[in-house]
Amino acid sequence: MESILCILKVYKVDFFKIQDAMKLFKVTPSFKILSALLSKDKSFSELKKDTGLSNRWLSKTLKDLLRENFITRNGTLYQLTSPEKVNQTIRIQLNNLNKLATISTANLYRKAVEAANFIAKTENVLAIILFGSVAKRKATEESDIDLLIICLEQSNLTDIIYDAMVKVEAPIEALTLSLKEFLHNLLGEPTILFGILEGYEVLYDKFNIVRGLLTLKGIEIKKRWFYDSEEGIWLERKLMPYLKQHTTN
Repeated sequence: MESILCILKVYKVDFFKIQDAMKLFKVTPSFKILSALLSKDKSFSELKKDTGLSNRWLSKTLKDLLRENFITRNGTLYQLTSPEKVNQTIRIQLNNLNKLATISTANLYRKAVEAANFIAKTENVLAIILFGSVAKRKATEESDIDLLIICLEQSNLTDIIYDAMVKVEAPIEALTLSLKEFLHNLLGEPTILFGILEGYEVLYDKFNIVRGLLTLKGIEIKKRWFYDSEEGIWLERKLMPYLKQHTTN
């Protein structure tokens, strides 16, 4: 299935484009035709209606699939040579793309760890926390490495963060707080704290204090709040009975 396999070749050197590749794979003419034929044998006009392809693209792709022995023609009807073979091929290609997508996320996570190790060499830095899509293993090509950097005193780490970006060749969005500011945030419930608690990882903790403080704050907040990962929002637990009732109605 050359028209599908070529996508892997096009994207093999840029892991940050994998999710686009997966989208492209699912809308290729070959994929559309094979998917349409999984249900039953179909004529040219039926395939044109089901796939939305132009006459030229449909004719070209049918010729390719006939040559590659994925389909056969019986009178006016096109049919799959082997539905099992098609299903297996599609599964293999999607698995390959999924593996590359996993590598993409893992690659960005590795860069986050490398950046944290670099920034942690700064004497004033007490802790570095990774949060956002990379921490949640949901990174896309548009993802930044989101870091919360806690320092003993108020610090300007602009140059250090820039050097870290150059070193790991990835964009970094960093929020720098002094220890006093961090503790003040823990006493309240600012938006940034909820964003971190959606998913985070402590990459560096000089005195092994910050990890424990975040864990305790997370336990406290989750007694009163619930994070809906599907919707990506925090909900007050006291509203849950009402929300369930509203949903059932």
